[in-house]
Amino acid sequence: MAFKLKTLLAAAAATALAGLIAGAARAGTVLADDFSSGGANSLLNWAGDATFASPSGTSNASTDYLNAGSAYGNLCQGYAQCVDLDGSTGVGNAPSGLLVSNATFGAGAYKLTFTLSGNDRSGYAPQATDVYLGNQLITSLTLASNVAPTVFSYNFSSSGGALSFVEQGPSSQAGALLFDVNLSTAAPEPATWAMLLLGLGGLGARLRSRRRPALAKI
Repeated sequence: MAFKLKTLLAAAAATALAGLIAGAARAGTVLADDFSSGGANSLLNWAGDATFASPSGTSNASTDYLNAGSAYGNLCQGYAQCVDLDGSTGVGNAPSGLLVSNATFGAGAYKLTFTLSGNDRSGYAPQATDVYLGNQLITSLTLASNVAPTVFSYNFSSSGGALSFVEQGPSSQAGALLFDVNLSTAAPEPATWAMLLLGLGGLGARLRSRRRPALAKI
């Protein structure tokens, strides 16, 4: 019986360790874009890059790529480039801007991090920026115009799909400004596996102590 229990404990410990290693191997970046491939010139009604497309077929939604060294580049607030999520196709459109990843992602646990600011223009009302993975709403943010670039981070599980940023409008050609995006698969919490290993170790120690022969009394 003791041998069987010892074998089971060893197998459970090995499984926990394998799960931690495999989970760490699965974790990693699946999408990253700082829009640095957009070029040296600002591009109004931008088509997108290798990572994101900016389709204009939905209510004339559009985005503008802005470079710090070119027209409207001051809106990037110290960053080399950024994307205005409400482009230059006019006013009153809803949604006003749409940015959709070219890749789609499978079901799983993810971590999404991006940097977003308000529109940095006085006199323009803020718009809601909705972020989706597939059909799942990850967050909805309405940032005041004077909100500086801020890092937002979310951990979530999803059935998968494309990553999209939707500026809800109505368009005023002054949307929230997006600076970078990173999507990664979530690693398992090391603390979870560590607690399991500690528990198994403690159980094994108790079993060993019970098997020790009693000292002979003199």
